[in-house]
Amino acid sequence: MTASGADINAELRALVERHCQWLDASVGEIAVLLSRNEQDGSCASRQRAREIVHQIVGTSGSVGFAEVSAVAGELQAELRVPSGGAPDDGSAPPRRVRDLLIRLQSAAVRATPECSSLIGRFGG
Repeated sequence: MTASGADINAELRALVERHCQWLDASVGEIAVLLSRNEQDGSCASRQRAREIVHQIVGTSGSVGFAEVSAVAGELQAELRVPSGGAPDDGSAPPRRVRDLLIRLQSAAVRATPECSSLIGRFGG
């Protein structure tokens, strides 16, 4: 038995809804980590923020949130780790990182299941 378009869309919607909840929590965690990094220079906080941003880049693109993925990609580039593997020295301009975080927060707020390019693609 094959799933109908309506069944597939319902499953996709549930997946996208879970992603939206995770995205909201993750963006909040990134804000805390970057604030900690800015206050005390914690490389571990910056690295963890970058890891979460990396996850957002991939998963948001996969569930149909191209804007979120693109902005997260810009932030990821600012939080990059040099080829040696050690976290960078925090040399990305703090203002640029803050601006990108604000853009990511705004994009995440707009990322609702209704805005996902996946929803409704399978008819039904």
